[in-house]
Amino acid sequence: MASLGLNIGIEHMNVNDEESALIYYFEGIKRYEALDSMNINLPILYANIINSYYNLGKYETALTYCEKAYTKSMAWGNPASQMSASINYGRVLMKLKQPAKANIFFETCKRIADSIGDYYFQSNYYQIAGNYKYDENKFEEALADFSRGLPLIKLTNAPYDIVSCYIWMGTCNAGVKKFATGRKYLDSAYSLAKLYDYSYQLKNIYSNRYHLEKEQGNFAVAMHYLDSFNVLKRQYST
Repeated sequence: MASLGLNIGIEHMNVNDEESALIYYFEGIKRYEALDSMNINLPILYANIINSYYNLGKYETALTYCEKAYTKSMAWGNPASQMSASINYGRVLMKLKQPAKANIFFETCKRIADSIGDYYFQSNYYQIAGNYKYDENKFEEALADFSRGLPLIKLTNAPYDIVSCYIWMGTCNAGVKKFATGRKYLDSAYSLAKLYDYSYQLKNIYSNRYHLEKEQGNFAVAMHYLDSFNVLKRQYST
């Protein structure tokens, strides 16, 4: 069945085996397009292909599939696939140092999300903006964006993304020296990640908590989090 290409691909993606995931995504696309070119899983497969190439650092290749996904999503007329394609297009263009063009696609996503009241993509817009500002060491501006994204993502049934936003809130607060607030958000992230057994997110939480505690001079506590980080890191490398 074509859906197996999607499901098995996601299984490989979840353990950071992007190359194997791509094999199954392409097989899924081949089968779906032969059966039903309007199948709802096609946009997901294209989005996952883009994300895999993005994670592999193959941004020019990802860009090729961004164009395909965007063109098809506009033809499908499905707002969710249109927003996903727009966000992915923008992310890849940012990696290719084309921020002005990237912002066109980010704003396209935001406009569609606002028009239909889609909290997930409204939040995604602010979180992506926060990511890039954080990378430029604009911690106050990044914190403002994540602060706008958090209440929106909490209105959705997307716990993984809520954990991500909590982590960023913790990291940004630590960046502006609000360490107690940073701990609060990282603790919230930890509780939710532990509940859903999000090992990859737990690894990020331990890493961020290590740096926070180290910066404050709490070296014994910092080493506890570093040890926890290394345990999960070894699990991912085996």
